[in-house]
Amino acid sequence: MPAIITGSAPATSQALTLNQSLKMSFQLTVSGSGSVSASAVIEGSHDGQGWINVATLSAAGTAYATDGGTFETFWPQLRARLVTVTGSATVFYGA
Repeated sequence: MPAIITGSAPATSQALTLNQSLKMSFQLTVSGSGSVSASAVIEGSHDGQGWINVATLSAAGTAYATDGGTFETFWPQLRARLVTVTGSATVFYGA
């Protein structure tokens, strides 16, 4: 699975441009020493300016944690936004 965004602070990824309806999966991972946590939202857009929350991912644990899910989308553009991060977080996607 390719990474769409990696970071240790809130940030927004570049948009993925899709050509058709896709079944996709997203996985959020967070790692570090001690207590780690992260939350991210997957957003969709038709025009690349207005973004709608499609899914919310949240992970917390000790040293490593993960969350994810699958969905089918008709959004022509998707992006990931790291909302909170304690440690280092990555959002992966697969289509």
